[in-house]
Amino acid sequence: MAASPGDEGYGFGLAAWQISLYGVLPNITAFAGSALCAPLATRIGYRRLLLLAFALLTGGYLGLIVLHAGLVPFALANALVGVGCGLALGGLPTVIVEASPADRTASATAVYNNFKTLGGSVGGAAFAVALGTLVIGSTDTPTLSAYLTIWAGGGLACALAVGLQLLARGPVMSRTAMPRTGESLHR
Repeated sequence: MAASPGDEGYGFGLAAWQISLYGVLPNITAFAGSALCAPLATRIGYRRLLLLAFALLTGGYLGLIVLHAGLVPFALANALVGVGCGLALGGLPTVIVEASPADRTASATAVYNNFKTLGGSVGGAAFAVALGTLVIGSTDTPTLSAYLTIWAGGGLACALAVGLQLLARGPVMSRTAMPRTGESLHR
C-alpha cells in the first residue's frame, strides 16, 4: 500500500497512518465474522458455515488479484478475506471437537492448534520466499507478481478447502436450530 504506482508500478503511495486505517479493516471484519459464527451456525449448521467461510476467502483473494489497482475495491476485498477468516477460525474448532470422541476432545483441540500453527509458519515462510525472491531489479522491493502469487496461493488453498468439503461424506446439513443435547453439530 505504500508502494507508488510511479516508482514500483503498483500500490497506492499511502503514508503509514493511512495504511493503518486500511489495514485495520480486515481485522475488524474478522472480529465481526467470529462474533457472527455461532448465530449463523445456528441457522445454517457448521458445515455450511465453513463452506461459506472458505468461499468468502476464495472470493476475497480473487478480489485482491483482480481489484488491486483501486484502493476502495482492494480494501473491500481485504474486508471479505477478514470475514471469511473470522468465520473459519470460529467454526473449525467446533467442528473438530464435535467430530472427535468425547474422551479425546482435548487431544483433538491440541492437534488442531498445532496444525494451525504449523500451517501459519509454513505459509508465512512461503510468503517470505515469494516477497524476497520476486523483487524489482537489484532492490529488495517485491514486485506486483510477488503479491499476486501470494494472493493466488491463498485463494487456491481456500478453493481447495471448499472442494474438499463438497466431496466429504457426512450428514447433510439442515437449516434448523442448534442441535439438542447429544445431537451432532454437523448438519
